[in-house]
Amino acid sequence: MKLLIILVLVAFNIVPLAAQQRDISVLRPVIYIGTGFFFESLNWSIAGTAEGKNPNILSELKWTRQEGPLVEFGVHIGLRQFFAEGGCYYGRIYNGKVSDSDFSKDDRDERVFYTVLPTKKGFSSITSLGLGYSCGSTAKTQVRISAGPMKRTSRLFLSDPGSNLNSSYAPNFTGWYFKTKVVKRLSKVYSFDLSIAYNQLHYKAKANWNLIEEFEHPVSFKHKAKGFGLNCEPSLKTRLGSKTILSFGAAAWFTQTGRGTDQLFLANGKTSITQLNEVKQGGIIVKTGVNYNF
Repeated sequence: MKLLIILVLVAFNIVPLAAQQRDISVLRPVIYIGTGFFFESLNWSIAGTAEGKNPNILSELKWTRQEGPLVEFGVHIGLRQFFAEGGCYYGRIYNGKVSDSDFSKDDRDERVFYTVLPTKKGFSSITSLGLGYSCGSTAKTQVRISAGPMKRTSRLFLSDPGSNLNSSYAPNFTGWYFKTKVVKRLSKVYSFDLSIAYNQLHYKAKANWNLIEEFEHPVSFKHKAKGFGLNCEPSLKTRLGSKTILSFGAAAWFTQTGRGTDQLFLANGKTSITQLNEVKQGGIIVKTGVNYNF
């Protein structure tokens, strides 16, 4: 988020100075502000041992259809064919459900514990900052490639208003995105964008299982793994004036880790490590917003 603020300040200070140089072709900064609605899910499971056995799935958590409103902000600054871009969105979770299952045998056999609870709180956010290059441009089509660091953070809850249960899980994907965007001009008023991105990610998470006295608090266990992600984002834009563009868009994304570690912290100071089998997270976004060209 701090890097994005710096990028905006650069847009309003450096770009106007560069525009005074007649031999430099400058694309004026573009600011995007939008809102929408998101649907998100995340699940993970661990094994009974570090070798992935006894059983191969010991415990499994699934947060499904975590949904709520979101706000989004973005900036784009260009100089000739090169550009810098940044963006962030924040979504508040107001509805969904979570299930918790424990098993005593392999392949989810002989379930010994199961509960399903509603979720009414939490959040999801994404921040990215990158550099890019516009290539393969024609009168009606432009291709842009970009890359940079990104971070996807959430805070999920396993809580019950009828008891003192208020456990939390905070997943964190950090890494790099590599994106290709195609901009197709349909007419003088309308255009269509399609972005496809690949993410190379590191996964970390912290949890606080507040009712289990044998666990340490506020950090009961940590997860670590490596993974990847895919993102697809189409958008239809219509020009409202010389500087303002209205957009209607959507996004679908998916992230997954390989095997990792689950490190448990006990109240007596001891720790134990088991295998984190995998983490899967995905979601859909529908949104609308305004692009303003300075």
